[in-house]
Amino acid sequence: MRRRALPLTRLSLRAAVGCVGLLLAMLTACSSVSRGSLESLRLAVRRETVHPTPASVAATPYFQMQANGPDGEAILILAHVADGELGWYGAGRDAVFTRDGLVVKTVGLPQDLEETTLPADNPFHEGLQHLSAPVTYSRRVDWSPGYRYGIALTATLEPEAVEDVDILGTIHRLRRIDEHVSAPALGVSMTNRYWIDPADGFIWKSRQYVAPGLPLELIQLQPYRESVASTTDTEPPPAAPPSDGERLSVATARQAPPHAYTVAAAWLQPGLRREQLRLRAGLVYELGAIRNKALGGGDLALSAAGKSFQSWLSGLPITGRRTGVSLDPARLEAGRAKDWPTSIGDTLVYPTRPDDVRVVGAVEKACRVPHVAMQDARRYLAACPASAAADPDIVFVVQPDGTVFEQGVALWNRDPPRPLAPGAWIYVPFDRHAIAGAADEAFNRDVAAFLATQVPGDGGGP
Repeated sequence: MRRRALPLTRLSLRAAVGCVGLLLAMLTACSSVSRGSLESLRLAVRRETVHPTPASVAATPYFQMQANGPDGEAILILAHVADGELGWYGAGRDAVFTRDGLVVKTVGLPQDLEETTLPADNPFHEGLQHLSAPVTYSRRVDWSPGYRYGIALTATLEPEAVEDVDILGTIHRLRRIDEHVSAPALGVSMTNRYWIDPADGFIWKSRQYVAPGLPLELIQLQPYRESVASTTDTEPPPAAPPSDGERLSVATARQAPPHAYTVAAAWLQPGLRREQLRLRAGLVYELGAIRNKALGGGDLALSAAGKSFQSWLSGLPITGRRTGVSLDPARLEAGRAKDWPTSIGDTLVYPTRPDDVRVVGAVEKACRVPHVAMQDARRYLAACPASAAADPDIVFVVQPDGTVFEQGVALWNRDPPRPLAPGAWIYVPFDRHAIAGAADEAFNRDVAAFLATQVPGDGGGP
C-alpha cells in the first residue's frame, strides 16, 4: 500500500481529521482508549495513552506519527508537504510542523512555537549522521502567548552511543544525539534528544522542547522518508485578492508567503475606512484644541508637542485594517482561529518582519529602536525620552497584531514587564490633566486604537 500525504486544503484537512477518527476507532478495538480521550496535542485532561499496533498503522493509508506530551498521547497524520516543511495534524485542531525532523512550529498547545529561523547550513539540514564531534549553532524562535518573539537560542549537538529503540515491535539500531539548548534572554536551558538512522540521519524518535517546560516526544510510526526538498503539494495558484465570500483559511493559504510574519499580517477592508477616517479627523481636531489651550496658558512645551504630533498623525494612511483576527494559515486551517468570510475589495497584507519598535507621541523626538527580545516598554523609552508634555504615569503599547494595552510606568503604578514583538508601537500619551477640557478623556486611548490600524513596517513612522 502506497502511503500518501493529504494536500492541505479545507476539504482535505476535514478528511484527515476523519481519518484520524477512523484510526482512533481502530485503536479502541485494540485497547481501552476511547476516541473522546484523544484530543490530539491538547493532552491536558484525561492523561490517557495510545497503543498503536503494526496492524492499526498499516490499515491507514497515510503517514503517521505518535506525539507524547506531559499529560497524554496522540496520533497525527501527515497533511501537507511544502517548502521543505511537513505538517502533521490530529483530531483536536492541533498541529505540529517539522523540518528535517526538527519541530519548527506548533498550533493549539498551551504554549505555541510560532516560528523558527534556522541558519542555511544548520546541522539538521546537512544531516545529523555526519556529526562526529559536538557542534554549536544558533536559531531564533517566537513563542506565544506573551509575545516572546525573537528569542535567540544557542544549541550544541553532541553525538552519543548507538541504542536499541523499539517502534511497533521492531528494534531499530539508532544513534542518539543530545542537543543542549539555552535561551539567555529567559534564563532557561533544555536538553533535546534525537534518535537517528546512522546511515542517512533520518530521525525516528525525538524528545524536543517546543517551549520552556513543554516537551514533546515524537515517534515515527509510518514515516515519510521522501526528499522534502523535491516533493511538495500541488503547486498553488498565483496569489489573488480574496473573492466575495471566500474564507480566510483559503485566502491566507494562497497568499501568505513561506515563513510569513503572521502576527503583523493585516486584513484591509474598504468598509472600515470611513470610520477610521472619522477617528483620525477627530484626533487631529483635538490636537489643534490642545495646542490652542496650551498657547493660551503659556505651556509652550505642550503646544510644540501637540503641533508636531498633529502634523505627523494627519499624514498616516487610512488603511481599513481589521484588528483582532488571525491571518496565520496553519491556525485557521486547524480551526484554532475564527474563519471569517471575506468580501470584494478586501486585501490581505503580509509585511516583512520588522526589526524595531516605534516610539511616538509626547516624546522629545519620535524614533525607531531596535527590537530586543523580552524587553519591556520602559527600557525602550530610555532611548527615546518623553517630553515635558507627557503623562508621567502610563504608556500605551500596540502590538503588531493590533492588540492594545495600557501599562503603568511610574513608581506607584508600575506594571510587571511585558515583552513587545517586532513591529510594535509605544505611544507616550499626553498628560491627561494638561489636555483636560481641550480633548475627550478617551483621547489617548483613541490615538493608540488608530495606531493599531496601521500596517507594521509601513512608511509613515518616525
